Amino acid sequence: MNNLSKKQIIIINMLFLLGFMVSGSLVAKNIIDIQKHRNLIERHPERVINEALSLKSDINEMMVNIKNITLNSQNKDVDKLKQNHLSIKTKINTTMAAISEHYLGPSVDIDNLKRSVNNSSLEWGVLKSLNRKHTIGDLLDIYNIEKEWTQDVNNHLNVILNFAYSKLEKSNQQYKYSKSALKISVLISSAIIFFYTILGGVFIKHRTHHYHLALNEKSTLIDDNIAIAKLDDDFRVLEVNQAMINLTGNVKPHEEAYLSPIAAKTRWLADEIKASIHSQGFYQQRVDFPNENLHLVYKITPANENSSRVKYINIIDNISDRVHSTTDPLTGILNRRAFEADTNALFEADSHPFISVAIIDVDHFKQYNDIYGHPSGDKCLKLIANELKTSLRRASDHVYRIGGEEFAIVTVSQDLNKTMNLLNHIKNKIEALHIEHSGNSVSDYATISIGGFIYQQHSLLTLKEVYGFADKLLYEAKKTRNRVVCALAEPDQDGVVAQI
Repeated sequence: MNNLSKKQIIIINMLFLLGFMVSGSLVAKNIIDIQKHRNLIERHPERVINEALSLKSDINEMMVNIKNITLNSQNKDVDKLKQNHLSIKTKINTTMAAISEHYLGPSVDIDNLKRSVNNSSLEWGVLKSLNRKHTIGDLLDIYNIEKEWTQDVNNHLNVILNFAYSKLEKSNQQYKYSKSALKISVLISSAIIFFYTILGGVFIKHRTHHYHLALNEKSTLIDDNIAIAKLDDDFRVLEVNQAMINLTGNVKPHEEAYLSPIAAKTRWLADEIKASIHSQGFYQQRVDFPNENLHLVYKITPANENSSRVKYINIIDNISDRVHSTTDPLTGILNRRAFEADTNALFEADSHPFISVAIIDVDHFKQYNDIYGHPSGDKCLKLIANELKTSLRRASDHVYRIGGEEFAIVTVSQDLNKTMNLLNHIKNKIEALHIEHSGNSVSDYATISIGGFIYQQHSLLTLKEVYGFADKLLYEAKKTRNRVVCALAEPDQDGVVAQI
């Protein structure tokens, strides 16, 4: 190196740098390809396969329900079966929409499936008429018609499934090719870096190896995406699949334990499940395990198997990700995303005369953090959030953390006086927590200011406008702190609310 001129050293360094950039570009390209293939697998084949299998299950459930309707002559039972029939149709429509959204194959496949699904002539009026006739001939006719319809739907579903499976196989092949190309480009990079600097080569090799380990874990497909357990007549476990084992632990066959949302082994539990299955065709219950951050939905249905032992099928759906997406991680209450979704749903429902939206701000919270530190500030927010939640006793009322020290409360069917009384009660309860706050200008303890706006369903206001009015009222309340300011939306003769 000492015999080389400065210009030659610069040229060599530039060549090393160029080689590093080229090999680095190859690595980046292959990483992008792998990510693209992985996203494709997650977006299309796996989702479409699961949705198509779910639609098959819904179609079979529809057939069972149709049979029950035509065999049942009790009006009260028919009403329940009608409700179940409409529920299944809703599920089918929802699943169809999901398949249409995610399917990347020819659009004609989706069109054929939609036509096939919509070809069923068994609307509720037809079923009820057949139910009243109650003849063997009608039952045979309806069975044969629906058998052909089910076969036609399944044929079109198989086309979609075959495309999804082939897409999955192709993506896996591309996945393997990209991984091989990645290995080659990494080896080139490692060689160049080794000659440039040993330390840099070791670092890159370590990072590449770590990436490969993570990539291999991600590329392993789950053999079964639906957690299923087969139960006997007493709801004892006979058989579980791998997904169920992964979800619930090592559940051994014949274990004397209920795979149900209630851990008790009492007779009334089995009776309750059977009663629910008898009345609506299934038993479903959501169970939350806060300590484990686990949220499950249990669904037990009769088994469609030619087995003298297997009587029920239990499917457990892990909805933890969906729950966490609408939960504030610090306080455990609902977050801003849930606030916007819930209030939009309320506005569209048009089923309540009044909807009140209150925005709450912790007074002088910046000073609180400056004096007591952010860990104490987090603890203060948790205490306030818990008190806000416990102060709302009705299931239709909810509290949300919408950002920083701001919260929102949404209540329904309460006029101005009731809303004022509730919000003043909440304000007093917060101060009564006696959270010391020496930086508060209006109290020795932490306090809140509240702006509440009562919206009438026919006021023609948007959620954004209602939120803006409540925010203006909060601004008025914060002028003196520890105060509640409310207003009622009074529409004029044209249904327009005057601006505050």
